[in-house]
Order: sequence, then C-alpha cells, then structure tokens
Amino acid sequence: MLTLKQLRENKEEAVRRLQKKGVDALPIIERIETLDDRRKALQAELDDCLAQQNQAAKQIGTLMGKGLKEEAEAKKQEVAGLKVRSQQLKEESERTAEELQAEIVLLPNLPADIVPEGRTAEDNVVVKLVERESKIEG
Repeated sequence: MLTLKQLRENKEEAVRRLQKKGVDALPIIERIETLDDRRKALQAELDDCLAQQNQAAKQIGTLMGKGLKEEAEAKKQEVAGLKVRSQQLKEESERTAEELQAEIVLLPNLPADIVPEGRTAEDNVVVKLVERESKIEG
C-alpha cells in the first residue's frame, strides 16, 4: 500500500506510474492531500483546546484557593465547554482519518518502471519463461 509520505513527496511520479496502468490517480491523490491537511488542522485545534482545558483547570484551583468562587465557577463552565469541543474535534478527526484511509486503499501499488502500459494481462511483456519437468511414474 502507498503511504502519505510517498504520495506527498512524489506526487507527479505516482500519477505518471499509475497512468501506465490506466489509473487516473490525480483526483484521488488530491483528495488524500485535502483529507490529510484537514486531519492535521483538526489535530492542531484539538491540541490547542486540550491545552486551554489544562490551563483553565489550573486557574480554577488558584481561584478557589483565593476564595473567588464565582470566578472559579465561570472557569468550570469554560472547561465544560472546552471538553465538549474537544470531544467533537476528536470524533471529527477520527472520521477524517477513516476517510483518508479509505481513499488511500483505492490506489494500487506503483508498477515498476519496466511495466509496459496497458490495463490487462495481455498488455504485459513476457520477460522469462520457465518450463517445468513433469514426472510421470507408471
């Protein structure tokens, strides 16, 4: 199976080599890149949201220690909202990763450079033919 790294680093080569076998890979690779970019953006947003949760949780302890219950309760509400958002981001990220994987498996492995153009076995070139001996015992 092809990897994201292969597709991102050698996109033109992948398109060219798959075209030899009649596969129009460009739209699939572009969709893969879009989904990967989306997955990365969601992960960055999720990481930021989790960092905000941690920071707010620490502030709650500080506020409670100072006897500022109203401010602490407001921070608790903020944390609750961040937790909901974190869960949404996590679920969307997982769905995007699943879509990404489903797209990647649509692409066949890259054919070797020596593979001739064509879609069927009849288009192949015989490189070596080996005959087997048959042993008939009687």
